[in-house]
Amino acid sequence: MNGCLASGLSSGQGLISQVRDPVDKTDASAPTDKRRLVLEQEFAQVLKVLSREGNTLSPIVRQAWDGDALQTMVRNNPLRASAAHIAILCGATDHAG
Repeated sequence: MNGCLASGLSSGQGLISQVRDPVDKTDASAPTDKRRLVLEQEFAQVLKVLSREGNTLSPIVRQAWDGDALQTMVRNNPLRASAAHIAILCGATDHAG
């Protein structure tokens, strides 16, 4: 399960790369396990990332939630992930004390 743990959500492309499909039959760098448990210590940090202009994390997380294939439509290095299983756990602390 250790290979399935991740943290550091910063973009939709980054999340897709964690569970991406192989680019071709010789792509040995594609992950073989397409499950990820993303652990984030601070939910506030994830909210900051989501609020950045042009960030694709929110729609990619929605696609994952809906069970859709995840993909980016970029000119260089497009990514696609099919049949991925993603769970995101975020912690929150009360600093008001």
